[in-house]
Amino acid sequence: GGDCNSDGESDLVGTWSRSGNGTMTLASCPEGYSAVRTRGGVYDARAQECVACSPLHHYILRTDGGPCMVCPPGLECDGTGGVSAVLKGSVWNVSEDGRA
Repeated sequence: GGDCNSDGESDLVGTWSRSGNGTMTLASCPEGYSAVRTRGGVYDARAQECVACSPLHHYILRTDGGPCMVCPPGLECDGTGGVSAVLKGSVWNVSEDGRA
């Protein structure tokens, strides 16, 4: 299932598991994707999906549920946790809340 574009491969992104009642649950997303599990701030099984972060404008540190975050000034981001400092001698540190 999940072949929306008829190419013979599943279009579901991420790692999914099936519960005893047959409900599919998103366990995790690959690097460069943010796990969405809510709609209107409330968990909704039908809203579950992995959303790709923009490779030019975002970075993400927690693919298990963290958001795609806007790339801070002074960094070049690639849509994953990978960033490069633009300013010579600058250092990027992750704060306790997971932001740059």
